[in-house]
Amino acid sequence: MEIFLSYKVEDRHLAAMIKHRLELEGHAVFLAHEDIEPSNDWSEAIRKHLESCSAMIAVVTSNFRTSEWTNQEAGIMMAMGKPIVPLVFGSSKLLPGFLKEIQALSLNHIRCLVLNG
Repeated sequence: MEIFLSYKVEDRHLAAMIKHRLELEGHAVFLAHEDIEPSNDWSEAIRKHLESCSAMIAVVTSNFRTSEWTNQEAGIMMAMGKPIVPLVFGSSKLLPGFLKEIQALSLNHIRCLVLNG
């Protein structure tokens, strides 16, 4: 089972910590900034992993809604009927679009995720 991490580029370090934690638990995780080889077509790689993954974790910060890609990634996952788990850092009012309809896991900061796992 592969988990697709959706995040805004400014949150890539936070997403990398989440990926590391999930891999310690035995999950395969796709993180674009780490898993797409230089010179590869990044948009094709993202589409491929959206199709092959089993679930998505949306790393929702104040940056998330400003990305033109994160909403599209979530929309593709919803259209395919795949589960999405929004991890919300900060206010739950940050959830954009249809993600507002999904129960989110609210975290105050990354220490909750790393230390309590």
